Amino acid sequence: MEKIYSKLFCLIMLFLMVAPTLDAQTLVAHRRNIETDVPSMDWTIKAQVAQFGLEVAPGFTNETAWATDGLTEPTDADSSSVTGQYCCEAISNASEVAGKVAFISRGACEFGVKLLNAEEAGATAGIVANRAPIGRDIGTHTSGMIWMAPGAVGDSVTIAGDFISWEDRRAIANVLNTGPVELTYTQNYMYDAAIAYAKTTPIEQVTELEDITLVVTNLDTVIWTDVTLTCEVTSPSGAVTMLTESVDTLFNAQAVCDMLGGNCSGEQGFTFDETYMPTEVGTYTAVFTTDVGDPDHPIAAESITMTFDVTEDKTYALDNGNVVNTFGMGMEFQAYIDNGGQAGVGSIYRTAEATTATGVTFGLANPQALFPGDVVIAKVYRADGDGDGTLDSDASGTVDILDFPPSQVITAAQYEITGNESPNELLTIEFDVPADIDGGTLYLVTVETPGFAVNQSPNPPAWTTAGGMNFPNFGSIYRFGNDNEGTFEVDGWEEWNDVATVLPGFPHGGPHPVVRLHTEGFVFTSTEELLSNDKFTVNPTLANDYVQLQLTLANASDVVKVQITDLSGRIVKSLVEKNVQNATYEFDTSSYPAGNYFLTLETREGTNTQKFVVAK
Repeated sequence: MEKIYSKLFCLIMLFLMVAPTLDAQTLVAHRRNIETDVPSMDWTIKAQVAQFGLEVAPGFTNETAWATDGLTEPTDADSSSVTGQYCCEAISNASEVAGKVAFISRGACEFGVKLLNAEEAGATAGIVANRAPIGRDIGTHTSGMIWMAPGAVGDSVTIAGDFISWEDRRAIANVLNTGPVELTYTQNYMYDAAIAYAKTTPIEQVTELEDITLVVTNLDTVIWTDVTLTCEVTSPSGAVTMLTESVDTLFNAQAVCDMLGGNCSGEQGFTFDETYMPTEVGTYTAVFTTDVGDPDHPIAAESITMTFDVTEDKTYALDNGNVVNTFGMGMEFQAYIDNGGQAGVGSIYRTAEATTATGVTFGLANPQALFPGDVVIAKVYRADGDGDGTLDSDASGTVDILDFPPSQVITAAQYEITGNESPNELLTIEFDVPADIDGGTLYLVTVETPGFAVNQSPNPPAWTTAGGMNFPNFGSIYRFGNDNEGTFEVDGWEEWNDVATVLPGFPHGGPHPVVRLHTEGFVFTSTEELLSNDKFTVNPTLANDYVQLQLTLANASDVVKVQITDLSGRIVKSLVEKNVQNATYEFDTSSYPAGNYFLTLETREGTNTQKFVVAK
């Protein structure tokens, strides 16, 4: 018998007793996945489909471009948008938007107006991106995702429209500043599979996987019956285990959304009755499929593939180790200021056996934006006071915020910024006092900033991230504000708005901060050498049209990497050269805005960072 989330099940059953005949032409507001061709965005963007316009075919692919009307001024202290990005008037850069997905900022006018203007400019689809970041409201607008209603003119729109969060908006915008971004719309029926409690788990800490989950949206106009969900797991040795879940009835999304007032995704989540116990070291592969009894149905061609690792290394990790997200996971500047310079991210880990917490690994995408002496604190909280394997503050199943008072911190350690850190360099903090942790228990591991101190940088840290894997229930978390309150949002950076309250237990994905927990037996080593200043020079340090890098290495380096970043940590230039010993490189800075910049050099003989200033 399928495990349908009880609150939604009761609502739908009530709806079926009173529901009118459904209109087959009604567009259901549902969620969809959007992938990019940008390696640094290796997570899936969750988009909310508008309640008007047309659907797109699975696999729809196109480039996106910022649209502007050149007129509409930002309102409500919106510092993320520039003049024209609201697109409340006719779009003035139609030549750039035509044939592409129009990228538009939320604000100032109805969604229907924005998308109609995009369509009239020749756009093939439109994305409206939130202007409110996590931690800060912009006027009446809050963070996360919303369902876009048509307003007065939306019924005239014949292109597809989607809404995304401010955090995903910033990730796309950062790349759009340097080149095109190609979007691919995927996964129309199946979403958010989850199987493992961590991407990487030490072999002695593996627990039976009891929360294997798949979320399905029935976008047809009929209710599905006798549906079979499958999860095929292949172990490192090649052994195959087939898990199945029988679903008697899978309600169509229109029925779900109508019952919930139209503002819903129509998704239904199912947890497999069968469990799986990993026993081998290595990589496991899980493939999820759905059978609705019709081999020609589009869902028959869909599948979701996930991998997870069991390792002999004494390290837990939610991230997939692919540290490619250049810009990291950062807080919007004003939100950071408003929250007193306090921001934290973390991961929740499940133990199987008693062990000892010995340290934490994390990274910063923008260390140059911080000041030497700034502090990052790594903490381990006991998230499961009674040791029953569940979050103590999640008893109702609908909690979005977890309360962890300072008394639940079992150990902590401090890292002080030196000024020599490289962007996304992995930094490991060893606890001065290792802490015993129990088996069968949940622990929250965080890295946090403690709040503003004298001479502290006003810039928010951008935490290094990697991977976009979903985990059952809660995985990544974040916290802004007063540390004494200890409240953490559990939705992760890919904020899901109210879905966690409608369907508690959904998998949580989005980019994951690199916050890894090391346990007893982990070997702490440092392989990062500081490249001595006599092996390279950066001139002039007060630049205008160019800056020059001269290398005089003792031996040829098979790889030399150079990155130039601005004060916010945004990469403005990168270079990779092979087999270099003595060389001179000149970088054109004539188009750089005036300000501070950092040149980071990585060679086989070490890494170093030098600051220079562009003066206009």
